[in-house]
Amino acid sequence: MKKQIYFFTSILSLSLFGCSGVNFDQWHFPYYVQIDQGTYLTNDNVNQIHIGMTKNDINMILDKPINQFLFDSNRWDFIYQNYVNNKLIKSYNLTLFFKKDIVYKIEKTNNFYYK
Repeated sequence: MKKQIYFFTSILSLSLFGCSGVNFDQWHFPYYVQIDQGTYLTNDNVNQIHIGMTKNDINMILDKPINQFLFDSNRWDFIYQNYVNNKLIKSYNLTLFFKKDIVYKIEKTNNFYYK
């Protein structure tokens, strides 16, 4: 019985001692997968969009947004985020507002990719 207690005590102390010097803010997994989320847009694509286009015209150039009918069917959000090693590298948003299926307002944030 005493041998088991010594054994478990030594295993517990070694495991706690082994973790004491680790700085978890700087510690990383050996490999993070690069994650691209959203709609990949280039400046060429975005420059083709202008006020007065219909939803069908937008579909031909950019395709449909992922969250097209989430809250408002007259607002389309094209969002893109690129993560490398769990850090955000690139992010941009393109928001199109429609009245009667025609674009009347365009909002852009950040720079899009160059082709």
